Amino acid sequence: MGRPGWPWWQSRTHSGQLAVPQDQFHRFPIDGHQPDQRESGGRDGLTHRLFNNLADSGIAVFQRNAHIASPYFTRADSVAFGGVISVPVADENGVLSTNITAAYWLVEPYTQNNHVGDPFYWSPNAGQIYATQPGPIQITWRKAQQYSAATLPNYTNKLGKVNFQTNGASIFLLYTANYVVSGTAVQTPQQMYWTEGVFQNSGRIISLPSRGVSLNIIYNTLFPQFVASEYVSPYQSGPTAGTTNNLLQNLKTLYVDSTDRNLHAYNLEGRGVR
Repeated sequence: MGRPGWPWWQSRTHSGQLAVPQDQFHRFPIDGHQPDQRESGGRDGLTHRLFNNLADSGIAVFQRNAHIASPYFTRADSVAFGGVISVPVADENGVLSTNITAAYWLVEPYTQNNHVGDPFYWSPNAGQIYATQPGPIQITWRKAQQYSAATLPNYTNKLGKVNFQTNGASIFLLYTANYVVSGTAVQTPQQMYWTEGVFQNSGRIISLPSRGVSLNIIYNTLFPQFVASEYVSPYQSGPTAGTTNNLLQNLKTLYVDSTDRNLHAYNLEGRGVR
């Protein structure tokens, strides 16, 4: 049916003999036998070679034609990696409207744990959301209008698990929206090579000013802050080899060492936001 390893193919079967033009794909015997061959003139004036893949059992499967290609996937991106995610331009029912202004939604999304583990970064200083997790994500927004228990509407958050947020006597309506964050960064990424272990003499450590500069690194599920085990070079033994003691391993990825104010990288390749 096709060469092993080709990830996608489509075929159609037909009871009869398999007609394959000589200038088409290489033939593949279905049952492993070398097929019988004969030539026949086609309607297009070309000479076609016919293959009869009849198995010894008398049962044969004939493939009339096949289309083989590599898979591809496309989808529309909502925002680039590291870009700003704006409040929705739709109401809580998902209806787009030109009357939806920035004041319709609160700029800070809904959270129950101060945004720990969110697939985005909420910056309280900038008052904006930044896309830090490539791929599909969800954000639950809070409607700016406040309700009371007496004025609460009959509403269901279709994409979310929670419909309302209660804060004292005020109740906020919640609306969950889907986004797709592109793997392409909004700005040109800055590369940094590993600086620890066997790379400490080849990687370049970046020094930060002692005053006036604060670096906040935002991680994601593809590039976490820590790894499960320290990187082991194929040219060296592991950090605990030859000893029964539990040596302290460096499990960090990209970090600022508080003792020297230097930026270090180790253990994992990936992309974060600072």
